[in-house]
Amino acid sequence: MQSIYKLFLFQLYMLVFVLVSCMPTEPNDPPSVWIKDVIIENRSATVSWESEDSDGEIMNLYVGINDSLNLETMRPQMNQKTFHNLEDGEHWFYIKALDNENKESKLEKTQFNINMSPEAVVLQSPENDSEIQNDTTIFKWTGITNINQYGIQITRDEDSNFENPVVSIEVADSQYQLNEDLSAGTYQWRVRAINSLETPGEWSSVWTFHLQSDADEDTENPIVNIISGPADSSTINSKSVDFAWSGSDDLTPNSELEYRYQLNETGWSLWNSSKTVDYEGLADGDYIFTVEVRDADGNVGNDSTFFVIAATPNSDNQPSITIQEPQINGRDVSLSWSGTDDLTSVDELEYRYQLNADGWSGWLSSTTMNYTELQAGDYTFTVEVRDEDGNIGNGSISFTITAKFEDTESPTVTIQDPEITENSVSFIWIGSDDFTPTEDLQYRYQLNDATWSDWNNSTIKSYNDVTVGEFTFTVQVKDTSGNTGSAAYEFTISDTEAPIITINAPVVDENNVSLFWDATDDVTSSDELQYRYQLDGGSWSEWGSTTSKNYNDLNIGPYTFHVEARDASGNLGSATQTFNIEDFIPPVISIDKVEVKKQDVKLEWSGEDNWTSTADLEYRYRLDESDWSDWGDTMKEEYKDLNSGQHRFEVQVQDAAGNTASALQDFTIEDTTPPTVIIESPIVEDNKVTLFWTGSDDFSAEGTLQYQFRLLEYEDWSDWDGSTNQTYVDLEPGDYKFEVRVRDEAGNVSSSKIEFELGDIIKPEVTINPPSYFWWRNSVYFSWEGTDNVSSAANLLYRYQLDGEGWTDWNDDTDTWERGITSGEHTFEVEVRDEEGNVGYSVRKFSIGNDDSDND
Repeated sequence: MQSIYKLFLFQLYMLVFVLVSCMPTEPNDPPSVWIKDVIIENRSATVSWESEDSDGEIMNLYVGINDSLNLETMRPQMNQKTFHNLEDGEHWFYIKALDNENKESKLEKTQFNINMSPEAVVLQSPENDSEIQNDTTIFKWTGITNINQYGIQITRDEDSNFENPVVSIEVADSQYQLNEDLSAGTYQWRVRAINSLETPGEWSSVWTFHLQSDADEDTENPIVNIISGPADSSTINSKSVDFAWSGSDDLTPNSELEYRYQLNETGWSLWNSSKTVDYEGLADGDYIFTVEVRDADGNVGNDSTFFVIAATPNSDNQPSITIQEPQINGRDVSLSWSGTDDLTSVDELEYRYQLNADGWSGWLSSTTMNYTELQAGDYTFTVEVRDEDGNIGNGSISFTITAKFEDTESPTVTIQDPEITENSVSFIWIGSDDFTPTEDLQYRYQLNDATWSDWNNSTIKSYNDVTVGEFTFTVQVKDTSGNTGSAAYEFTISDTEAPIITINAPVVDENNVSLFWDATDDVTSSDELQYRYQLDGGSWSEWGSTTSKNYNDLNIGPYTFHVEARDASGNLGSATQTFNIEDFIPPVISIDKVEVKKQDVKLEWSGEDNWTSTADLEYRYRLDESDWSDWGDTMKEEYKDLNSGQHRFEVQVQDAAGNTASALQDFTIEDTTPPTVIIESPIVEDNKVTLFWTGSDDFSAEGTLQYQFRLLEYEDWSDWDGSTNQTYVDLEPGDYKFEVRVRDEAGNVSSSKIEFELGDIIKPEVTINPPSYFWWRNSVYFSWEGTDNVSSAANLLYRYQLDGEGWTDWNDDTDTWERGITSGEHTFEVEVRDEEGNVGYSVRKFSIGNDDSDND
């Protein structure tokens, strides 16, 4: 019965096993990878990521920068990579993962920018404030690594902000040959570096030069006339405009004149000899084209024209594109396309393309693209087409690369004879493979049975502080298909280095000394080293392990202590230490006399020593912690005109052995002299009166003096403070008295007064009445009223201007008619002047066709 039961259980188990084995399994998901962060430091970028495979194991990661089709293989445990020495510009990082079932994750990517502002350049020549000649001068400055573009500006001395430079040019070298015919005078110049992204660095310091010339200076402006282009105040219906101009000068030949131009104040072109310019694709609106001409002496003339563009677009249709079927040959593919547009001809269409969203190409006229050595997988090729009006059309096509390349050959690696120096060794190796380029091979290495390095591209490895013994250095090489090869090199490090001894500073206690030492060796341990020693060329001790020695009751004088160390290989090292047994008892000093009279003091002192005679003692001294005097035999000193307050005198004595002692003496100088204050003549500016004063004192520093002031019969004394000026506003005409008190640190006080007469300094006021607009006369009537605290209204004078077109002469008019004013915003300004020449101001802004107006 028991056997039948066991048989039943076995059959039941087999049935369950078969049923489970036949159940369908869900397909494994591909792995996932995502980019976490990009940290940029100088020209390096560190990218971090995370990866996972929920139902499998990630075998490899593939990462790269700026090329999604050429990725580097990395171990799955890695989660970051740093890229160094990146150039300025846009960069793309790519990453994908491969699991144990050969399934790939989606290609992830992220974009980042490197944009390092260049450092400031340093000017070299011509030297600052030097005199130069036009035809012999080369401007030079320090070049900066990775910078091949510099901007240099030269301007006249009065244009300190470089708003109108006579030279403003970009050059590719760190020097510039002056070829402009500048007039004689003083100029300033500066330079800055510009990186490949057109990002400029800080301007250099500004240097000055003086240009010499024997020729007479030309002060007449040249003449330029616009001879081709839209007529002034005309309206055109074209979005393209061509201009031409001609110039002339009384001295400079026409062929040597230079021009620059701009459209609607969008920025001047560089000075050049061209006399034409074309603009295309302009939007509807108002335009002002201006051209300037410059002669050899820097004189400038100009001409301009105003025009309006009112063009109706002919079409807003997008161009279309047709992509032909890809021509696939194994892992290579050729693609071609064509575009059409309702207005732009086929020859003038532009294209750009990308493969699998790995970044757009630039706009090109090409209609073909070839890719080689693509990995197996699905691809989408996208093309965009752009017509002359900027309309863009696009198209895309997908294809699959199925061909796979199988590389089963192992790469080889050759290790060159290493460079062995004492206990250091450096290896260089070279790898090769039938299919993988040398620069794409990966290596790892180990010394003896140490842990293997990570796979990397390096072909150099150095080891320092290698111990004595026999070693085997092994290198493995891996191609892009994962095939590996290896090579090994055996070498020996012998012990030829002597041990190194360090003797500590001797511990001297009167006429006793203790000496301590230790030694190190690259092979022999410290406790196995042997030592012997001697003092002043006496007998050597026996070899032993002791590392200290005491000597007692030594005579005064110099000594030399010598130690030798011996390692297990018999190499000897040695060291010496010198010391002196000297007089260690300091001398004694006393200050014998302190005589204070008003601001002067006399001091005397004396010293003695147990070994050094009184005549051979030296002294130095100082007052109030100033610098010490030199050592000498002086035993008295006198100080005159000292500041009031506490003072401290300090003197030191030194014996022949260098032992020193000090003495201190404090004394007091009383301050009873008051300070003085001088008031300068008042400065009147507009409606303000400012008074300045200066105080001085025999003892107190200028910054410690305190002041009070008052305008007599108008205000009480101010609070005490360090102010040395006071300003009054809108004072009435009349006579004034101003008084200042000064107080020093000791509390001594003195004062000074000044009297002055003040005329009218208050500005008059003017009010502009609301303007009246008469449309049938296309005119505006303005009127205004003025008042002053002194001058009567009849004695006030006025001048005015509309829209900044220029002030009228001063007159007594209080109204005016302005005709021919167009619709829009306008500004009317009036100034009023009283009999003392004080000027007031008012402005009113208004709009034609709008009843509202604002008076500012």
